[in-house]
Amino acid sequence: MIEDGPPGESRSPSALLDEKLSVHGNGEAARDFLHVEDTCRAIDLILQAPDELVHGETFNVASGEHRSIIEIARDVVELMSYRMDRIQFIEDRPGQVVRHTGDWSKINRVLAWKPLLSWKEGLQRTTAWFEQNRELWSRQLFMRQIPITTASGKTIYH
Repeated sequence: MIEDGPPGESRSPSALLDEKLSVHGNGEAARDFLHVEDTCRAIDLILQAPDELVHGETFNVASGEHRSIIEIARDVVELMSYRMDRIQFIEDRPGQVVRHTGDWSKINRVLAWKPLLSWKEGLQRTTAWFEQNRELWSRQLFMRQIPITTASGKTIYH
């Protein structure tokens, strides 16, 4: 973790930028990731559904599987032929939630939606998109690190 670094200093991890991959805490925090194509397909299905099926309803759109952040970092390292020693552990995020996993059974029951892309295929497609569209995301690099002042007064970047 780089603390009190000057603005513009490269602190954020990215295999595409040949930087270290930062994992908050011990990497056990887990999230439910869903590829954007599955997400968009669900939104489109809801928008086009008969009003009596969706009006006033809430639908979870998820994969139903959670992956720890360290598992994700390892998958990225493997996919991109990066080195494991490029993973670095940094301070945990303030207020870190241990796990988020979605339940998509309602949207499946009501609208017959289910996730179609596997984790590996989604990661491959996402990585390929980032490799092919650098000009689109590189303009946002200034937002990579946000300074946070902890209760003890220390500034850390997340």
